Amino acid sequence: MPRLYARLIDFRDRMAPDYGEKELALVPILAEADADAYDIGANHGAYTAPMLQAAGRVVAFEPNPTMGKVLKTRFARELREGRLVLMPMALGDAEGEAVLHVPEAGSGLASMKEEAVRSVSTPGMLHIAVAVRRLDDLKSEIGRGRRVGFVKIDVEGFEGTALRGAVETLKAHQPSLLIEAEERHTPGTLAELQALLGPIGYRGLYLLDGRLHDMTGFDIARLQDRSALNAEGTRRLPDRVYVNNFIFVARPEPLARLEAAYGPVVSA
Repeated sequence: MPRLYARLIDFRDRMAPDYGEKELALVPILAEADADAYDIGANHGAYTAPMLQAAGRVVAFEPNPTMGKVLKTRFARELREGRLVLMPMALGDAEGEAVLHVPEAGSGLASMKEEAVRSVSTPGMLHIAVAVRRLDDLKSEIGRGRRVGFVKIDVEGFEGTALRGAVETLKAHQPSLLIEAEERHTPGTLAELQALLGPIGYRGLYLLDGRLHDMTGFDIARLQDRSALNAEGTRRLPDRVYVNNFIFVARPEPLARLEAAYGPVVSA
């Protein structure tokens, strides 16, 4: 099944590139050819694929063993060539073990927080014990001395915990970040991200109507209205607005590239 699924996903992404999130277009802007990119919560590789085209090397973190098999099948050549490193683990703020909660009808919605998964209307749940590591402790395993230019995080409510274990890496490399975060999964998560990242030099942004907006003053009630999603909570309805991807930049160069593509940032 993982082999067939990998082929179907790869075919869909190549034949219908507009099917996925519009933020996929940010990858070639934020990733850097002379630096590594980290895909934290890689799932089936929707972001891994464009990251491999734009970055010098990609390190993909995926604790779900089923999705790990999909990644190994889909990116077998890149793994052999060393352009992709697969890390079968979750990232957190302490080393140990945790339970990954996986909806049987949607493994892409797996989360370390069961309440985050239960905010999505899918019956049945699998509970899988997975290893948890701190990103800051993995230097020797994923390449000491290699620069990190871009990090994408999609961990369904576990964003703050993953970031707390990555602060030294962020300070040292100042990679651009693309983080999926939703208040319905973890109330207060947007404020937590700004509180964690602001003091170490990051500015939060988001895309709306083709323009960059400052994250300060983000209107949660309007821009993360649950009624804008389908019944399962897995996809935005046509002609509705729902913003759940946030960009954080700490260096002038990626901000300049973003503004070249989308125009000046609209202040809050």
